[in-house]
Amino acid sequence: MNRMPHWLRLLPAAAIVLATSSVSAEVKTLSEEVIPYKGDALPARTEPLLEIGSDLLGTGPLDPGFELPTGAVWQPALWVFGQYRTGVGIFKNGDAPEVQEWANRLDLFANLQLSGTERVLFGLSPLRDGGRFSGYHRRPEDREGFDNQFSGEITALFFEGEIGEIFPDADPFDTGGLDIGFTVGRQQLLFQEGLLINDTVDAVAVTRDTLIARDISVDTRLTALFGWGNIHRSDNARDDKAKLVGLFSETDFRASTVALDALWVTGGEDGDNGTDGL
Repeated sequence: MNRMPHWLRLLPAAAIVLATSSVSAEVKTLSEEVIPYKGDALPARTEPLLEIGSDLLGTGPLDPGFELPTGAVWQPALWVFGQYRTGVGIFKNGDAPEVQEWANRLDLFANLQLSGTERVLFGLSPLRDGGRFSGYHRRPEDREGFDNQFSGEITALFFEGEIGEIFPDADPFDTGGLDIGFTVGRQQLLFQEGLLINDTVDAVAVTRDTLIARDISVDTRLTALFGWGNIHRSDNARDDKAKLVGLFSETDFRASTVALDALWVTGGEDGDNGTDGL
């Protein structure tokens, strides 16, 4: 339905063209004026342990950063943050002796943010060694005392990015299908809500997102993954010689989301873990 203002209908055609052209030109120009937040006051920001560069979840003007020869603009920032958890548990099963435990966990991360899609993440869990945690215990089969499970093992060290964002000059109009994400290094894998895999693995993965089939799905994601180290098998035992290959997909239909995943693990030579798994 025509919603043209009545006063505009009275102008000559040439004047209408000039008026609409002038409006279009103004829309293309971004304002340099800072517009304050409208609404209730924002809550105070929780600052990380260390913050170099732009603020984590901060507000204000963006850092202009610097441009790479590929055309990408990086705005480096380093954020160090963590999480500490502690818990006390008492367990007694029938006539069995009571077990009392106090467990602690500390996860520390250093996130080097390069852009909105590229980053390097480094992580440590110094108060745990595998599935054992530092703390205090009182068990009938052991002496009462402290559990020293300090560890300097790296729990996360990976780089992730997107080819189309690293090389924007290769596809300036974003029509070449370069929206391909990738990651390489030690990282947590979580698929099927952790029922299929929930592990920290040395792996490389490539993801193709926004695959759209007309009249069938809204969006499909495909991920191909290869893991070569730090793979845990039955009873959470690490098998240093195991390898992992996976193909994961997730599709949004009109009324539901369907995830189809396939995972193949080649067994090493570690006792019961020496078998392959599909």
